[in-house]
Amino acid sequence: MQELYYTDTETLKQILMLQESEFDNIFVVGHNPQITDMANMLIDEHISKIPTTGVVAIKFDIERWSEIAQKKGKMDFFIYPKQFQYYIPNQIRAILGKETL
Repeated sequence: MQELYYTDTETLKQILMLQESEFDNIFVVGHNPQITDMANMLIDEHISKIPTTGVVAIKFDIERWSEIAQKKGKMDFFIYPKQFQYYIPNQIRAILGKETL
């Protein structure tokens, strides 16, 4: 939806609150600064910036999505690419080693 692209964080939160209770999980994809601001609005912890391809998982103790108006969630995890910059699986190391010879 084009109208969601530049929307403010409060509107995004309102959209989340309208979701059906039957959905246990919702995945929100977005751009900064809105996605970082929204995450910070929904949790007590503070994230300075969610980088490109960063993922923040938030758990809520709620029955309905509308309850996020009164209850904050807890950050379950926050992962981003730079956390993995030094890990290269052995299979890839082997291929890279052959290419540089």
